[in-house]
Amino acid sequence: MNRAQAGQHARDTVNAPMPAVPDIAGRLSNCRLAARLLGLLSVCVGLAVLLGGWAGGIASLRTVFPGYTAMRPNTAGGLLLCGAALWFDTGQARGATRLLLRACAGMASLIGLVTLIEYGLGKSLGIDELMFRNSALLVAPGRMAISSALTFVLLGGALFLSRRRGGFAVGQYLAITAGLLCLFNVIGYLYGIRSFHGIAFSPGSAAMSIHTSLTFLILSAGVLLSRPDWGLMATINSHAPGGVIARRLLPAALLIPIATGWLRWHG
Repeated sequence: MNRAQAGQHARDTVNAPMPAVPDIAGRLSNCRLAARLLGLLSVCVGLAVLLGGWAGGIASLRTVFPGYTAMRPNTAGGLLLCGAALWFDTGQARGATRLLLRACAGMASLIGLVTLIEYGLGKSLGIDELMFRNSALLVAPGRMAISSALTFVLLGGALFLSRRRGGFAVGQYLAITAGLLCLFNVIGYLYGIRSFHGIAFSPGSAAMSIHTSLTFLILSAGVLLSRPDWGLMATINSHAPGGVIARRLLPAALLIPIATGWLRWHG
């Protein structure tokens, strides 16, 4: 290569476009949209159970499968409130929308907290049958499970704290804790562990229903997806090697052990 060719090569190298950095703006936008849709799905579940299952008397909406635990009316109302809070959380919520978000999250958390107080005191405070009365229910009529009440406190706190970056650092761990609690509950149903609820909490208390567990999982994921550029989600959504590996391995890390355990149990 002569001097002229070498000079031209150097100029071409300098003027060559830099390798394109993956554009994560679209990914972040999709995460926020997914969070709002998950919130809407939770609203639909709550409305279906309240209006169809309890007001309409459709048993399959309350229990999903015959013989399974029914979702309590207060649980359905709490899921509706949490889903509404997630739907209102557009990332740019201001004024009345911001107030609605906090009110829904606060009310859901309050329902769970009062229920925990009822279990602690061993008596009813009058909130279990505000919407529907059904004395035929076992344990306390209409009272949700301890695990459901605790999850409402965790998720309500996570939704309430998700408005500020400093608060989200705590809120994301509340959402993850709620998600893990409900994931264990789903695994208990999947593996047919009848004694799971009595071992994990107090014997004789109500159990978390299967569709309650799944909806709580959806809400936990929605809280994390609502702030895809904050906290742990910023690492997962980054274009760095760690983010790419996390996005590829995280679903497998969650699903494969559950699936292989279920196959071994059946085998």
